[in-house]
Amino acid sequence: MATASLHLHYRPLRIGFLVRHGNMEDVVDAARLNTALWGGVFNPIVPVGAEPDCCDDLVRLFHVDVLHPVAGVSRLEEAFAAYPWLAWPRALGEPHLVSGENDDEQLTALDVLPIMLHYWEHEFLHVAAASQYARPCWDASDPLAALLCVEFGGYPDVGPDYVEAFGKAMRAERIDIGNAPVPETLADRATPIHLAHEGLVWIQRWPERGVYVGRPDHFDDIVKYWNLRASGRGAVFWPLAHAERWLDYARQRVRGLLRRHYDEADGERAIRIWAGPEAAEDGDPAKHLGDVLPDAAEVVHCPLSHAAWDGLGARTAVPHFEPQTVIADLEERGSAAPYVTLALPEQPPWQAALRRVHGQHWVVSVRSVTEPREQHYTLSPPMVPQLNEWYARCSFLDPSAFRAQPDGFGVLHPVDDATLHLVPIDIKELIARLLEHAGISAAPSRPGLIAERLIRQLGGVESCRVFKIPGVRKLLREPQAHKGITRKMAEQLIQDKPSDGAPSFDAHRQLHIELRDEPELEPQAVFDFLLKKDILRPGLLLLCPNCTLDFWAPADSLRHQMSCELCGHQFGLGPQLGRRGGWRFRLSGLFGRADQQHGAVPVALTLLQLQRTSGSLTTVLHSTALELSGACPDCESDLVVVRRDPHCGACFLLGECKTRGEISADDICKLLRARDAIRDAGLDCYLIFSKTSPEFTENELERFRQLHADGVPLILFTAAELDPYHPYYGDGTGDARPVPYRYAHSFGELAANSASLYLGPPPVRTPVPGVVPGDIRSGNSDGGP
Repeated sequence: MATASLHLHYRPLRIGFLVRHGNMEDVVDAARLNTALWGGVFNPIVPVGAEPDCCDDLVRLFHVDVLHPVAGVSRLEEAFAAYPWLAWPRALGEPHLVSGENDDEQLTALDVLPIMLHYWEHEFLHVAAASQYARPCWDASDPLAALLCVEFGGYPDVGPDYVEAFGKAMRAERIDIGNAPVPETLADRATPIHLAHEGLVWIQRWPERGVYVGRPDHFDDIVKYWNLRASGRGAVFWPLAHAERWLDYARQRVRGLLRRHYDEADGERAIRIWAGPEAAEDGDPAKHLGDVLPDAAEVVHCPLSHAAWDGLGARTAVPHFEPQTVIADLEERGSAAPYVTLALPEQPPWQAALRRVHGQHWVVSVRSVTEPREQHYTLSPPMVPQLNEWYARCSFLDPSAFRAQPDGFGVLHPVDDATLHLVPIDIKELIARLLEHAGISAAPSRPGLIAERLIRQLGGVESCRVFKIPGVRKLLREPQAHKGITRKMAEQLIQDKPSDGAPSFDAHRQLHIELRDEPELEPQAVFDFLLKKDILRPGLLLLCPNCTLDFWAPADSLRHQMSCELCGHQFGLGPQLGRRGGWRFRLSGLFGRADQQHGAVPVALTLLQLQRTSGSLTTVLHSTALELSGACPDCESDLVVVRRDPHCGACFLLGECKTRGEISADDICKLLRARDAIRDAGLDCYLIFSKTSPEFTENELERFRQLHADGVPLILFTAAELDPYHPYYGDGTGDARPVPYRYAHSFGELAANSASLYLGPPPVRTPVPGVVPGDIRSGNSDGGP
């Protein structure tokens, strides 16, 4: 049975808690629910009715799995309904964070009871050990109540009695704050909120730590402080009001944070200061901290909004349990996608406690290391959350259980279910659905089908590297090869020796096309490879004794009595053996077509180089030529490539690939319109133009320069980029090419290299003979074809 290697980790659901803007009670309710959830401290609080894009920004920034309206009011319910792709799993019956009624209520996301059970059984049951856990208590009317709940946590009035469980299982000491100052000793104690992130590690955590300066009774300050901490940053709240009660505790917390920060930052002394609205008006929020910061500290003031928390823009960490690599079984189903069965591994040391969990969910996050039947299906769809339901249906999952992620996908899965079954997604259907998301209809074109068939005949994109050899491409264009060519002549064409100078084949003697014993590649080995792949077929050139015309007969049609394919005359084969010059070889199948395979060879070489620069077979998805219509003029893209992007979800690449023909303004104009439609859907898009010719024409370069001046990123490949192993490593005969990114991996780096090699800075326009200045989008920038 075939297998696939998968990188897997469990993580808590990331829940966006919808609260009414300005309503502090909603914030307190959200904090209490999150205290009872494993990983709840990393769930964002999403104000509804604040800034226009606040909800969208926070949902996208935190990669939220589901939403939960804290209060049953229409404003929150409407916000909840605006994100149907973040629905709760339908397996819950009544999809919600809380299921059941009265005494049967329980949280449907994984809660903290397994942590308490684990610590009770392994730490406190048989040992009278002192506990570092404490449960601070305060009055609901306390002006610091919201901050205290956010800082220390407090349990909700739903489900089991979390307060009693925390006190008994963790041997937590109750500390009544009353109206007194918050004890600074709490800075060194573990409180209920600490339990909510026990055992979790991080993906992409940034060591940014600092102080949030704001009002402890102000809605925006409390919400931003919570979300700052939920993003994975180490933050301490510094009060502008009621300072006499909070200051000692805050000072101790800041000192502890700075000690840890200096230990972990290898001498870095930069401390971030985040400021609420009132503190920001002072111009220097750090002055409120007095002498708490050491003299050596470098203070960095960071802007704070829903979309930017530091100088580089907002980023969030993803909490999860320890990752594991697993092997999934693939059940082949003929031409259909294989059925994937994954036995979920245990999660030590929590597994004994987790076995007792029923009816709760977490996320099984999966990242494909090796793709099943990589050319046709994928387990790594781009992160476009609006397509979650479509992804789920393609994967044979609960339509509300699939979650696209930056590094793979997640499945909202019952904690007590030990297996996962799914089906990988057809890549062509995936690309068509992504284009449909942008309002573009896509259908396979005839050239696209030919290119796909050619790539399959060779055995995949990697096997198309034989076309890097200029002599092979020359052989495919040779008229005699369509009639019948001798082996010697074919090998001479492959060697491609000019009248003076070295053969072009010499630059490819290290090229690997298949396993070989010899250290260097020879033209004879290339010829044999073309025979094995059925690009060339052997036969004999026979002369009919009746009509006296010759014709080519393939080897598998030879027999004692031959029939002339021109006049039908029967004649014996034997007398002609040895007289007609031996075996002749002719291009067969798609390669025998007179239309040069509709440009399939440059498409295959372009895909090969894009795959090479991506660094991984699972990084880019591609489709050969598609006919596009709908939100753009009817046009054809010779290839469509999709790369997963952590920022916009999916980055498209639309391309025009030619052998020797010119790339016209009309070709460019139509692809530009398709690019505009894709970008309007919130996805990114680049354009690529490639030719197997040694260079672009001056007319083509003028069109490209115009696009470059308009800010359109272009990737440009000629034979100089397509023929070497890597576009910019060099061909082995000299130094690497001078480009900004020799080891380019992203579309942006490829575009920067192309600009450096072919376009330079945005130019000052000068007339070019044969080129009429104009708007490239209208297709009238030249008078040529």
